[in-house]
Amino acid sequence: MSSLGLEKPNTTTATPTFLTLPNEILIKISRNLCIHCRLLRIGEVPHEEAVTAVVQDQTALASLSASSRQLRAVAQPILFHFFHSLDRSYVDTRYRLCRFVCALSCRHDLTVSVRSLVLWTPDHMTPEPSPRAEELASAALQEEEHIRQNTRAELGSWWESHRASTVDQLQELAIALAPGVTYVLLYRKFAYRLPDPGTWSAWTYPLEGLRHLVLVGWRTGWPSESHGNSYHIQEVQAFLRCARNFESLVAADCGGDRLDISSDWVVGRGRLKAMPWDVELPRLKKLSISSDNIGPEEVEAIIHNTTVFEDLELFHGGLDFGRPVLDLEMHLGTVKGTLKRLCYSAFPLTANLELEDIYPWIIGRQDENSDDSFDPDWHQLEGFQAGFSLKDFSVLETLELEQLLLYGPVDEELEDAESDRTYEAVTTDEFLPKFPPSLGVTSNQTRVSGPPSRAGVL
Repeated sequence: MSSLGLEKPNTTTATPTFLTLPNEILIKISRNLCIHCRLLRIGEVPHEEAVTAVVQDQTALASLSASSRQLRAVAQPILFHFFHSLDRSYVDTRYRLCRFVCALSCRHDLTVSVRSLVLWTPDHMTPEPSPRAEELASAALQEEEHIRQNTRAELGSWWESHRASTVDQLQELAIALAPGVTYVLLYRKFAYRLPDPGTWSAWTYPLEGLRHLVLVGWRTGWPSESHGNSYHIQEVQAFLRCARNFESLVAADCGGDRLDISSDWVVGRGRLKAMPWDVELPRLKKLSISSDNIGPEEVEAIIHNTTVFEDLELFHGGLDFGRPVLDLEMHLGTVKGTLKRLCYSAFPLTANLELEDIYPWIIGRQDENSDDSFDPDWHQLEGFQAGFSLKDFSVLETLELEQLLLYGPVDEELEDAESDRTYEAVTTDEFLPKFPPSLGVTSNQTRVSGPPSRAGVL
């Protein structure tokens, strides 16, 4: 063939590599390594699973980012989609937060990539301090200096005035530097006091992208630790005012009620309850709120201005803590045409028998994990009014209530049998007209499962 002037064709071709894949494929691979991208409802992921995903997935994404300039351009923005402070010692958490915030302050192009922030706050002493505590503390201070130099223009004198920042302040800074964040979980201690004049309760940074907020109160070993370590839902108002597109609020143990009954701060409890709620949340679809010192009045105020509200979970202490039982017309009247799910409990949440030392009138309260009903002789529990009706809740699909709410206290020796609304005394025919045709799932248990503790919330 060569004599005819024809060249031998080249049969060798370039070996395909990872870098020769189209960018669309590389992006898809990177997103499969991101828990935020994989799960539409990231807030429902168990805490342990989230921690595992952070360690494994983000290690893989970080390795991709370090491999080449091309992969860094694809994987690094996705790496910053999700930040989890993990469940480590105080110095570990502070250092991890410092590194994350420093990266955001130095790389403004990455701030728009942040989608989900899970911000746990550890105790100073638990878990056990890191063996590298001194090294990490020193490294954190160096990171803070970089942060201070790069955030003066955006945050002014507030951050610059803090020479040694706390985890709380770093959490606030992380949120402030991520205007596109859609999901925030915040677990922290708030001193039981008048509204804090600091950044949190005077929040001014825009949060146009925020859709979901989970606030987890500090569930301590109360009453053995009688200091006030929880906070009230009222403290989040300034924050929510900057989130115009807000859709769901989960507030667990957010009633500011972790305090000694003999303390002078009891006056403060009443003051916090009386604070007006002046935040309009027109796009709010879901509210899950719990605390012994929370009641239907707070719920009514929060959902008053929404026209798309669908899902309510309310767990509170009821009459044991001086709060009335939910009045369907008074407290939920504005959402009759939109409410699809109602889960409600008026049992006290803190159900340890040791409480008798502080509250002698609630001796006999069952363990909070028990499925037994409370003895009505020891409680002021009352059910809904005898003439209650849900038939005007035209789109209600799921109803989860406790038996005492429907039937009232059970008294086997009741002399006036006509006023006895126990299960045995109420027929199906009497109950069916009270419910709308849309109702598909009904759970009428001795006790509705309460809100998850720290271990059950991402």
